[in-house]
Amino acid sequence: MKTVLTIKEALAKPYGEYQSGSYLRSSEDMIADRETWEEEDDCRDFDFSTSPYWVTTDDGMVPYGIDDDDDFKAFQVGL
Repeated sequence: MKTVLTIKEALAKPYGEYQSGSYLRSSEDMIADRETWEEEDDCRDFDFSTSPYWVTTDDGMVPYGIDDDDDFKAFQVGL
């Protein structure tokens, strides 16, 4: 059975990596970090203010907005 984490538990992990290659980041972190992204990165102009948290992956999945623990749990179960 897959371990399902809360937002707080995921954010406590290094870089928010709650499972291998999958990360949970706050909108504030995403907004601040995007200044370091390549100009060609499609997510550079993404509006990260629409959700308080975001899931990103190493495989290039479009960032997925997370609003609360229930939302995050549902996302993890659906993976």
